[in-house]
Amino acid sequence: MPRKTRCTPVVTAGVLTGLFAVSQPTIAATISDPIGDFIASYGGPHDSDLDVTSVSAIYDPTHATFRLGATLAGAINPASNGFYVFGVDRGAGANPFAVIGVGGVTFDGVVVVTEAGTARAVVDGVTTPLTAFSLSGNTVSVDVPGSLLPSTGLTPDHYLINLWPRTGDFVGNAAISDFAPNNSDFAVSTPEPTSIALLVTGLVAAGVTRRRRGRVMDQTVVG
Repeated sequence: MPRKTRCTPVVTAGVLTGLFAVSQPTIAATISDPIGDFIASYGGPHDSDLDVTSVSAIYDPTHATFRLGATLAGAINPASNGFYVFGVDRGAGANPFAVIGVGGVTFDGVVVVTEAGTARAVVDGVTTPLTAFSLSGNTVSVDVPGSLLPSTGLTPDHYLINLWPRTGDFVGNAAISDFAPNNSDFAVSTPEPTSIALLVTGLVAAGVTRRRRGRVMDQTVVG
């Protein structure tokens, strides 16, 4: 049976190449994660697009915008019901994953990108759709206005990040396939203003396209 195809949110190829040429040297806080390190409590399929190999986070103080990104061990499957949860600790992060031995991961807000092609921020009980995101091959990235992530104690350039993919086939902590980093958060990086200005300008010029699928994901991000 042929695989279903869809229109994923992507930046045009020419501009994407230019963006990465500018942005690559600025992403100092790129965290590597081992391949195949699915956590013991995970109950879902060991699909390569649920296995993080690297995660990054940059903060642009000029435009007060966060860019969160990740690389997976395999191509993202648009027919799957998995999603990527970037946990953000703004200063008052809790650690609900201590019950599965991952007490070092703290957060008090999340940014979610689904394999189906939607994105949202969930902060202080408020869900806000996001439009500036990309799913391409085995990579995912999303831009989040800083206004959607107000401080709870830390300054934005010191926010802490962790990424955990989830499968929609399970609920609770059994749905979480991986943590990146494994049992800690990492700090966002702040690039030079000139470099990040070029990056953001290029993304806005390129634009993104997306198509909503007629499926609502009712899974919670924690359990």
